[in-house]
Amino acid sequence: MVNHPIHPMLVHFPIAFLITASAGDMAQLVGAWSDSQSVAWAMAAGVVTALIAMVAGMVDLAKLNGAAQRIAGFHIAAIGLSWIAYCIALYLRLEVFTASGHPPLASIISSFFGAAFLMAGGWFGGVMVYRYGAGSSV
Repeated sequence: MVNHPIHPMLVHFPIAFLITASAGDMAQLVGAWSDSQSVAWAMAAGVVTALIAMVAGMVDLAKLNGAAQRIAGFHIAAIGLSWIAYCIALYLRLEVFTASGHPPLASIISSFFGAAFLMAGGWFGGVMVYRYGAGSSV
């Protein structure tokens, strides 16, 4: 049996993929990057790995109590909104997987909203760990 939370070790993958996708969108907007397919693949990988991290987070949630559990609600809401925004962004750019070209502006805007909610959710996750000791064994 694992005595430490699994969620914290899994979140790095979706964070890296999704923030890379949003950075790629920004680079495309300013003309510094033109490979829309790599951005779409990073976003797809982020959406899938986020599901795995979210399942682990729900398992770890059962071990929280008090103030950390209250903050977890904000964390879950922000991360959920981020995931939905990235799913919308990915859906709006599905044609990028099969054809070259740039994603629609609505997809890029949704990606930026996803990044903003992801950063907010990460901040709440940090509050749980560093202020309330969530996941620590001491």
